Amino acid sequence: MGGVMIATNASDASAFGNPAGLVDVEGNNLSAGVTLSNFHYTPLPAVPEFQFSDQLELHLSPSITYSRSFQGNGFSIGYLSELRNKATFSLENTRSEYLVDEQRFLAKTLSITEYNQLLQSGWYVGYSKKMGRSQLGIRLNRITQHAKKGQVFVGLALDAQHASDINVNDPRALIPAIIDSLNLADLGQYIEQSDEVSQDLERSNFDLDLGYQHRFNIDLIGKRKILTGLVIRNLLQRKFVERLPTKIGIGANTKILKWLTTGLDVWRVPRHRGLDFAFGWELVKSWNRGFSGNVALRNGLSRINGVGVCSLGLSLGLGSSRWEYSLQGRFRDQPFDQATHSFASTVRF
Repeated sequence: MGGVMIATNASDASAFGNPAGLVDVEGNNLSAGVTLSNFHYTPLPAVPEFQFSDQLELHLSPSITYSRSFQGNGFSIGYLSELRNKATFSLENTRSEYLVDEQRFLAKTLSITEYNQLLQSGWYVGYSKKMGRSQLGIRLNRITQHAKKGQVFVGLALDAQHASDINVNDPRALIPAIIDSLNLADLGQYIEQSDEVSQDLERSNFDLDLGYQHRFNIDLIGKRKILTGLVIRNLLQRKFVERLPTKIGIGANTKILKWLTTGLDVWRVPRHRGLDFAFGWELVKSWNRGFSGNVALRNGLSRINGVGVCSLGLSLGLGSSRWEYSLQGRFRDQPFDQATHSFASTVRF
């Protein structure tokens, strides 16, 4: 809902939002999702020594989680990973020569891949407990970060020597003779590969997230229930390859009408410009004719590290299944393919 996650009770709270919201999960929930963001494919300027040179950047985050609540307790377990990869692909010009005296053809070409990647992955376990109008939650994360940087060289060196009875001045006879002299059944003998690693670091540690939620009534166009929340993420501040800063956020969520819900989050993140915030709303239409279902339209505005972001999402629920898609993009200078696209599916049983 526009990036709002602190004062919500969604089934994905165990992975991304407030672990205190696990108490409100209904039934058994198995969720899987993937987020694709910051996709850049850029052809680099041509240079004489290369046939082409392209750059690719990609962030990919798959996740899977199971959550369940019972008798005022909530529980979840899941796996979450994030891959950030930036690579440059270059192919050198092919150099070839024909040695007439030896009836031999030689050709060489080299591809170079420069890569810089960070893989963060790990398991997490969440637990929450209801205490009157309040609920507390905790999420224990086992995180592994693996950073690797280097170059991969793949060389193709063809070496073909034909019989001496071939007329080298007749291309119609010379070219088939060269091809026939190659061992196409074992092309691997012509390929050489090496990986020159300049950085290879791995760190694993535990970290902790805490969450709190409280419900109270307020007179706002009649009596409305307000759900408020507090989240502290990365509380332990353990050492990783890339530091995970402690983040503190507060939020509120209320259902203004039967079909309209709004929410607001405010975050304090070290080294970010000012406060981060997210404001979102959700329009829901439910039915129970023949079969139960619902459709939800979500929209929101947020500010992250001084950059304005707009989000749009759609959710469709049919029976015990739900499918969701959301799009987040900066207000300025961001093509559609570089925006953040999230897909998720949940089965309740």
